[in-house]
Amino acid sequence: MPIIPESVLSKLTDAITPALGKVRSVNPAAAKQSATRGATSAKDIFTLSIDYIKQETTEPLKGLKRYLVFGVAGGLLIAFASVLLVLSLLRGIQAGFAYRHLKTTAVGVVRNNGPLSGSWTWAPYLLATVACVLGLGAIALSLTKAKKS
Repeated sequence: MPIIPESVLSKLTDAITPALGKVRSVNPAAAKQSATRGATSAKDIFTLSIDYIKQETTEPLKGLKRYLVFGVAGGLLIAFASVLLVLSLLRGIQAGFAYRHLKTTAVGVVRNNGPLSGSWTWAPYLLATVACVLGLGAIALSLTKAKKS
């Protein structure tokens, strides 16, 4: 324990003694008010905690809202583009097989005698449906591989 010189001790005693004279006895009303203030501070701590929790949950959700809006818009655009892609595939199959086998009659009327005419008109729809199922399967496979990684 360090030894404090007498001169320092006397200066400390001279500085503290006037302050000690100002200390009064404990007032019961002041003690009760202090206890009430403690209860109020507990309510303040609770309120502050609730406000903090709200802030920490609502701020990230507001940021998440932007990603959600852009994600939904992007998903809708991809869905619309996929429908147009499958429709173009269907019309391409129908036109490709039809125009390859065009014949002109003596009066100049063009007839379709292609392999997908007559009772085979359903085949391009089946091919487009198979393409859709394969596309969805590829997407599902890529999503499951991404989750495993």
